[in-house]
Amino acid sequence: MKRILSAALSVCLLAGLLAGCSSDNSGGGKGNTPMGRYVEEQGETLPNLTRVFNFHRSGGDIIFYGQEKDGDRAPYYRYVLPAGGGEIQKSELTWLSEYLTAGNGMLDTISESGNGTVYFLYYDAGYKSRLARSVDGGAPEELEVPELTAGGFGGMTIGGVDGSSGSVSLGRSDAGAADITGGDTAGGGTADTPPEATPAPSGEPDDVLTAPNGSSGGVVFSGEGESQLYVNGVVALDDGFLLLFGSDGVYRYDADGVKKTEFFGTAYESGVALLGSTLLMGDTEGKGMVTYDMETAKQSGAYTYESKDFRLTLGMDDKGIYLADSTGIYRQAEGGTIWERLVDGSITSLVMPNTTIAGLASDGGDGFHAVLSTGDQGYQLVRYYYDENTPTTPDTELTIFALNDNPTVRQTIGEFQRRNPNVRVNFRVALGDDSAATVEDVIRALNTEILGGKGPDILLLDGLPVDSYIEKGVLADLSALVEKLSGDGLMSNLMSAYERGGKIYGVPSRFSVPVMMGNGADLAGLDGLEALAKALEDDAGGGTPLLWGPSDLWAEDMPGMLMRYYESCTDEFFRDGALDEAALARYFELAERIDKAVKAYTPQIDSSAMITIAISTGGSGGFEALDSGAMMLGQGKARMHIQELGGKFSLSSIISNLSGRPGYELKALFGGDRYTPVGGVGIVASGKQQELAASFLELLLSRTVQDKYLYDGFPVNQQSLEQMVKEVMDSGETMVDITLDKPEFSQSGAKSEMGFLELCKSLKTPILTDRVVEEAVNAQAMELAAGKTTPNQAAAKVVEKTRLYLAE
Repeated sequence: MKRILSAALSVCLLAGLLAGCSSDNSGGGKGNTPMGRYVEEQGETLPNLTRVFNFHRSGGDIIFYGQEKDGDRAPYYRYVLPAGGGEIQKSELTWLSEYLTAGNGMLDTISESGNGTVYFLYYDAGYKSRLARSVDGGAPEELEVPELTAGGFGGMTIGGVDGSSGSVSLGRSDAGAADITGGDTAGGGTADTPPEATPAPSGEPDDVLTAPNGSSGGVVFSGEGESQLYVNGVVALDDGFLLLFGSDGVYRYDADGVKKTEFFGTAYESGVALLGSTLLMGDTEGKGMVTYDMETAKQSGAYTYESKDFRLTLGMDDKGIYLADSTGIYRQAEGGTIWERLVDGSITSLVMPNTTIAGLASDGGDGFHAVLSTGDQGYQLVRYYYDENTPTTPDTELTIFALNDNPTVRQTIGEFQRRNPNVRVNFRVALGDDSAATVEDVIRALNTEILGGKGPDILLLDGLPVDSYIEKGVLADLSALVEKLSGDGLMSNLMSAYERGGKIYGVPSRFSVPVMMGNGADLAGLDGLEALAKALEDDAGGGTPLLWGPSDLWAEDMPGMLMRYYESCTDEFFRDGALDEAALARYFELAERIDKAVKAYTPQIDSSAMITIAISTGGSGGFEALDSGAMMLGQGKARMHIQELGGKFSLSSIISNLSGRPGYELKALFGGDRYTPVGGVGIVASGKQQELAASFLELLLSRTVQDKYLYDGFPVNQQSLEQMVKEVMDSGETMVDITLDKPEFSQSGAKSEMGFLELCKSLKTPILTDRVVEEAVNAQAMELAAGKTTPNQAAAKVVEKTRLYLAE
């Protein structure tokens, strides 16, 4: 009964997910088609721009500051986009570059007031926050703000590992703040005796004041005493005052640098917004926004908006509050309760994971100007405006179905939408963060839709039963398309990942490869799990261990080493849609031996913590996780390491730590030719948008997409791959580059890419994973790791668990 209820619930949950996959565009025309929607207009591209600050509108012009890459120089500029249109006008801020260079400073944020005075925060050589200003382009003068320099390192905005920094854009309107004097404040107190304030916790200076629980106002300071202030932004007010903001709130200072008022809440990465005497900022709980009347220091409004996108950008104009994230641009009237989505991010550049809004400002009417960060491609100016001659909903729909989200597919969607504004790409992700459905239930529901002729146009093949779909004729033959694109640099050895009977039914958009690395003598003879198990058991007895254990070896919710090599060995027990029970039992036996051998010398206190590099990629939150294996080999703490290699920075770590060390090699795992297709895509044979689907795949495999690094694998285009490797080699030393005094681990040779490109050319055998089977194997691996079952029993349970599914 529980299974029936679960299946029924899943069908209900999936009905909305799979509904509308059919692209039936019959009927309708301009005469009866609803018209009017916001569209995205591409503006000037700024490829050399590396940072953007203070994007705002003033007197009709759009003004912002930025830093460019110019050979060995990194000059700062002020940019103006004239109200009447035309090219951007820019002027170099030599005074800023000279000032920062002279003091070994690093700019954090910058802000311009209505009268032209420029305030900027920077970090000195000791990483202390400093505040300075320039009047009419004159030499900067330091402003003494005791709270900034009372401590050490402040709230620096950390950007990408490529050297770029995060941006701060202030969603300001033309109006400045009203004049503020130190009179009555929240609760009727005075500047010297704020009645609603309470002393800070013990151990902090007495003059640091915090609001009591439930307080709805700010706190006014007497200006006496010093305390540490962590900030990451500045707003110059037209009246000579300024705001400093950080994660703990917003602080208002007078022209002499004396702190007068604190407004409780948080500042989003984009900062805060102002309209007249109204201040807009994030609330203290991270569930929305609050407004303050800066004249009274009292909270004047609250707005709910929960977003998983930490790069949310907000602003105010005479129509109310507006904000933007990767899902679109929204507006709510001041004092209102409903957010209206003006711009649908899914049909604009905002859907692309490498694109984020670095600045947003009202155009003075119903539209918006924005500057988009496009990762290593620089910045792009865009405008969003309402076009009454554009259909409210694109009249054609191309649907893509996936078990899980995929950055490369989203990047392609954004590029495709730019080329096809009247086509809506409907990307349906079945297993999102809040999904209650199981993989098996999702696949069953998908199969029903496809067989009923209502399925999607494109399938993301990762985790799906590909061989079953090929056998049943679900996937179209892409041989002609692949042949057409073969001259564009696609790696032919990878394009055969989904080839069956001389026909190609899918193409990977990225790939990863399981590798082993270490001294050639230790890698010799390791041709499979059995050889690895024996080598580890024979190696027991002290000394430098053969294999470095993974960071999650002792994690309670992980099966140790039992699933570490599952994907690389899956074709030994799962072939042609059938499980070999004896071969699976043998896999469990060998994996258990490897697990016990590695745990015998690896302490339970985890000493191999992961190094994680995280860079924002819009709503998808792309990141690359680096395990510490290559570093440990470089430090002489192990003799070999095995990992799934699928990222630019993972490759950099291996090269930095091992290249040039005598005898060290990088090889495909067990000396084989296996690789893992990532983002595999196929066209549904019964789909109604065959031509559009083919165009989408062509764009997916083009250098327009392949050249962009999205943290989901290596490109399948040979030229794009070579470019990525060149970037790794040209980047110099990396953060995990280790040099030891031990002569046996010294890097005596020149650094090279360790034969990685040739390794990639030799890959022939794809590793295709069926998620339902994998989940069943993992469940039994957990039981085996806990000592609750045996290899034979575990294999039998997996076969029984998947029998019905594999028979369908």
